[in-house]
Amino acid sequence: TCSWWTYSEEVQQRLKEALKNAASGENIRYEEKIQIHGDSFIWISLSIQPVFDNHGHVKYLITEARDISDLKSITDAHRESENNLRITLDSIGDAVIATDDSGSITRMNPVAEDLTGYTLDEATGLELTEVYTLHEANTREPLSNPFNKIMQHGKIIDIGKTTVMTSKLGDEYLIANSGT
Repeated sequence: TCSWWTYSEEVQQRLKEALKNAASGENIRYEEKIQIHGDSFIWISLSIQPVFDNHGHVKYLITEARDISDLKSITDAHRESENNLRITLDSIGDAVIATDDSGSITRMNPVAEDLTGYTLDEATGLELTEVYTLHEANTREPLSNPFNKIMQHGKIIDIGKTTVMTSKLGDEYLIANSGT
């Protein structure tokens, strides 16, 4: 049988470079997709650690290779799921703002960015009340943070049909507001 490093000149070159750098005293860690037989591939995490003598010279190298194929599969599936979620949120015509369990913003779609005046990067980690304010349209009475009601009741809430949202720039929008 052939060793995994003999299947590809590129893999051989990267391994030679890693060994050379490790022999010069550098700790090496990288990931490599390798062919194990036929058309079968796995992902490995390769680590090469130099061990020094009393004079600071590299005496020998310790190498370790771990099969990380399952981890790569899970990571790829998670990345694809996140991308699909982003595409879905971005295609919704209503403003959507998602928070974590403590009420900090984790996601916003482009409609929410336009209405609030905040980009997702600016809003991430902020509380809803830091991004916009709500008040009743007729009385101008301030409305409480809808997150608190959602967490308290654990279901869809509707805070009224005459709710006005004020953005970062002071623009006001009559909104239909609900949350889960």
